[in-house]
Amino acid sequence: MIKINVTVTDLDNDPITKLMVNGLPAQGAVFTNTTPTGVLTWTPPVNLTTLTVTFVATDSKGAATTSSPSILYCDCKNNNTCNFETIEETYANSSVQLVGCNCTDQYTGDQCETEVNPCDEGACYDNVTCTVIRNPFGRRCGPCPAGLEGDGIVCNDFDECINSSRNNCTEMSENCVNTIGSFRCDCKPGYVRNAKTKKCDDVNECNSQFADNYKCKTNTDCKNTNGSYSCSCKKGFKGDPLVGCSDIDECNGADRICFGLCENSVGSFNCSCSAGYKLNTENKTLLSCEDIDECKFSTDNNCDQVCVDNEGSYNCTCKSGFKLGNDGSSCVVKTENKCDSTNGGCERLCTNSSGTVTCHCPRGFNLSSDGKSCMDVNECLTSNGGCSQNCTNYDGSYNCSCRSGYKLKGARMCEGLYSLKSHYSLNSGSSSTGIPRGPLRRLTII
Repeated sequence: MIKINVTVTDLDNDPITKLMVNGLPAQGAVFTNTTPTGVLTWTPPVNLTTLTVTFVATDSKGAATTSSPSILYCDCKNNNTCNFETIEETYANSSVQLVGCNCTDQYTGDQCETEVNPCDEGACYDNVTCTVIRNPFGRRCGPCPAGLEGDGIVCNDFDECINSSRNNCTEMSENCVNTIGSFRCDCKPGYVRNAKTKKCDDVNECNSQFADNYKCKTNTDCKNTNGSYSCSCKKGFKGDPLVGCSDIDECNGADRICFGLCENSVGSFNCSCSAGYKLNTENKTLLSCEDIDECKFSTDNNCDQVCVDNEGSYNCTCKSGFKLGNDGSSCVVKTENKCDSTNGGCERLCTNSSGTVTCHCPRGFNLSSDGKSCMDVNECLTSNGGCSQNCTNYDGSYNCSCRSGYKLKGARMCEGLYSLKSHYSLNSGSSSTGIPRGPLRRLTII
């Protein structure tokens, strides 16, 4: 409703005799004339474009004046307040001006005519429940969907794979893959999903059914590991196991380790020495032959009295008063040194040199302190007689024997019953998948 109060005064103080209004709207307008005052009330229609109101006042002398007021019209709806500082529209040559409105959050539009729906599309995150609240007016969004976090208006994915406590993937065999609102567990390389248990089982790349999936080549050994495998050259072979390994020739060239009598074979070799020599095995990477001191242990020679070692062999000699027998090992008293029928009182052997009698003992005995009798030498008390296992002494000699499961090789050494021969082999070349290594030598006695 528009209400205009009109009061007319004359500058000469002449009485106002007439007050009238021109352009009064035909509908809804009432002018109450109480000259020199008047009140115009009017509920305007929607269309204000043609409204022009002019007041005409006349005094007692017939002088007349007019006034066309500018009407500020407020049409705010839903109890919202007017904003007279803002003009939204003007009508009828600016005689009527529609002012703006101060809308609360609940309403919108030029005259606050439309109620806001705070739960319009996009008010909350997708699939989150939105509830309208009145005091204060607004909305309340429900919790974010499972796998997301936020206030319901903005929901962000959180990475379950950052912390193992947020996922149930098996760390050793599965990779955690984050997805929007969730995650999944993928088998790591080298593992495959078990249809029954749903777990990731290790793939045995060394199994023949996976031969096309691994890279171990000729003359190699494949070793399966959790999620992977490794390749190495077989014993007696060298090279890159991812390319192929070739036989090591331990008898010749740069790979030679046997400096005796060497016989190479595929993946192995046999190293031995000529008679009178033995392998020096202290240096496991270089095998050489060294002279055998046959005189060190009586089981290695057949000298009756004195053994003299030389390179690759030995010689037998005799003590003073004796000469070497035809067999090259036994000693007999020289004719000129024989004793009389009393044997000089000696228990065993006797020599006479210019009237001086000397008693002697045969091999395996030592002369007693009386200078005449002979006492057995216990060879087992010195370095176990050179026996590798059991040493048994008896009068004048001794012998070596082996424990159960072994047999005697030669006079003193024992070897396993199932060992066909002694030889050396060289391992070379070891690599994991995709990471070749150079030769790595290791000498192994089999």
